Formats: sequence, C-alpha cells, structure tokens
Amino acid sequence: MSHSHFFIIQPRRAGFSAIELLTVLAIIFILVAISTPTALTSIKRSRVSESGESILRASNQARLLARLNGPTALADGKAYGVLIVAGTNTAPGYATVIYGDALVIENEVLDASSRPIARFAFHRSTSVFMNDAAQPAGATFGWFCQPNTGYPIRNRTDAKPVEIGVVYPSATFALNPAASLASVVSMPQLCTELSLRSLDGRFKSTVRILSLGLGNVESTP
Repeated sequence: MSHSHFFIIQPRRAGFSAIELLTVLAIIFILVAISTPTALTSIKRSRVSESGESILRASNQARLLARLNGPTALADGKAYGVLIVAGTNTAPGYATVIYGDALVIENEVLDASSRPIARFAFHRSTSVFMNDAAQPAGATFGWFCQPNTGYPIRNRTDAKPVEIGVVYPSATFALNPAASLASVVSMPQLCTELSLRSLDGRFKSTVRILSLGLGNVESTP
C-alpha cells in the first residue's frame, strides 16, 4: 500500500526586515557623527599647511632662477623675486615669482601664453599674516633674490641678505655655531613672522626663509 507524503515548503524570505535596516542605518549614522569632526579638522589643517608650502615653492623657484640667470638679470638691471598676494572675497591669495626692478604684480613671470609660470594659490579658507597681523585683502608683500647667489634681499640692489620670519635663536645660528650670537641676531629681518592661518585661527603654518635662501614650513598645532 503506497502512502503519499506532503511537505510544506516555507517561502524563502527576501531582503531585510525594517528593524535590521534601521539598525544598520543607526550604526552608519553613529560612525559618521564620530568621524566627521576629525575629518574636517584634518582637512582644515592640511589646507593651511599646503598654503604655507606654496610660499616655499615660489621662493625655491625664484631662488633657482636667480642662480641660473644671474648674469642676464644683472645685465637687465632686474632681479627675480617672490610676491605674496593676500586673498580677496572673490579670489584666493597666492605666491608667485616676479622678474623686474619693483615688487609689483605687473612683473609676474609669464609664459608665451601670458600665464604665470610659477603661481601657487592658497586655499580660500586661509589668511596671510605678517608680524602677527592679518594682511588686508589684496595686500602684497615680497622680496628679491640676489642674482647668482639666490639670497633673499630687501631691494634689488642690496648686497646684504635678509631673513624672513626667523625668530632668534634661529636655525641660522645652528648652521654656523662658530658665529657669535650677536652677529647672527644683527641679520636684517624683512619680517619677524610670516604665516598662513585658518580663518578661525586654530591652525597656523609658519614660513621661514634663511639668509642663504633656504627655507622651511612649520605647522601648528
């Protein structure tokens, strides 16, 4: 005698339940809430640091051109230099290389297409500070590089180099321990501080250019 067997097949559930979806979304929300402030802080710090590096890049480029094209610059009665322009409401600030007899934007070095060859923009969320004072929109500040040596100088015809943003005792003394501190401190200062800061003042990138033309950027905190 044969028997028939019947099986009840439970349908397979597709997708997730509402509770499971809400749990996943809650976890994602918590992770985003935790990580967002840290990410924003890192971005802000990075932008300030990159803006400080922009000044150093322009300085290195001007120094290189001054060393390579010294005889030509002397014959022209001109010099390469660095010009820093504070940002405005409509345009970010920047550091650029100039070539001429005055520290003005009209002397910016351009290529054949009239584009700047070495203009390095700052982030809009940063401000230029000099001697602990914020520079007004569109303000300019800069220095020349001595032909052949590349040393930073205040005016095109100056023989004695200057330092930018160096606070003593500085790295200059460390480079030459045999020098007397008095002779090092007497080094002319173009400014005692040059920095880029975030708009809220929490982050700062300090730029220092030594009398030899070499420089560094220190970011805080």
